[in-house]
Amino acid sequence: MSDGRFDIVFRGDIAPGQVLPQVKQRLAALFKRELAQIEPLFSGAPVALKKDVDQLSAEKYKKVLAQAGALVEIREAGTLKAPPARPRPVAKAEPATQPDEAPAPPAPAGLSLVPVGGFLLTDEERKQAVEPSAPVAQVNFELRPLEGSLVDENEIERMAPVQVADVEFDISEPGVELVEAQYKEVAEAVVVADLDVDLAPAGSDLGQLPKEPAPPAPDTSGIRLAD
Repeated sequence: MSDGRFDIVFRGDIAPGQVLPQVKQRLAALFKRELAQIEPLFSGAPVALKKDVDQLSAEKYKKVLAQAGALVEIREAGTLKAPPARPRPVAKAEPATQPDEAPAPPAPAGLSLVPVGGFLLTDEERKQAVEPSAPVAQVNFELRPLEGSLVDENEIERMAPVQVADVEFDISEPGVELVEAQYKEVAEAVVVADLDVDLAPAGSDLGQLPKEPAPPAPDTSGIRLAD
């Protein structure tokens, strides 16, 4: 296990299958903040939810946030930097034209399509590209300790106890008929005709009677067909 220190960074990503409003509600309950205070976390800009923790604590916090539906990243402590401010474009003054002069036709753009699979920006343009900044309120949240419940006792909804009347029962003595006579179902006797049958002697074959052997085939060796 590493002995370094780490930050827990969140960009607003949620786990697959999760619903964004529900994840925001869980984070609001986890951080003990109003829902409006959670909204800036989902602007897309990286925000450190927890700073300068050991690796074991960082993994535990990451697991707790994943259970709430939020996907975080563990970075080395102090490596998250604020995005640079994006310079505002300066409007250029257009030269004044004389009333009798017609505006000059625009110069040809000279645009061309990038080949399939190519980059839209050149190497120089990629070096100059900066990450867009987004206004994010200062986050001053503290996660709860890793042990115990995330919900306070006064926030748990408990059902009122059900009042049950006292009922006294007696146990019958062994051998006592448990069903009263008026509740017994008496089956009517079934009338069966008298059968005049005899039992087979002991050792008799009770299976089917054996079939008599078939007669032998006639001898046709002396029979000839007439020409």
